Amino acid sequence: MPDYKFIPGENPIFMNENMSRIQVETRVRFVVIEARWMEVEKEFQALARLEGDNLGPISEE
Repeated sequence: MPDYKFIPGENPIFMNENMSRIQVETRVRFVVIEARWMEVEKEFQALARLEGDNLGPISEE
């Protein structure tokens, strides 16, 4: 997430210069570039991006 900076603390967040925040419980719209099944962990891993029109945190307003 090149436009976002990680801000550690009790409730860590990612924030960009427009004060857009990504934190726990934030809904985020993104594009999946690649997905793979990891057999040992029994989970999917995804490579995704937030750059683009209408991508990123979704306002609940």
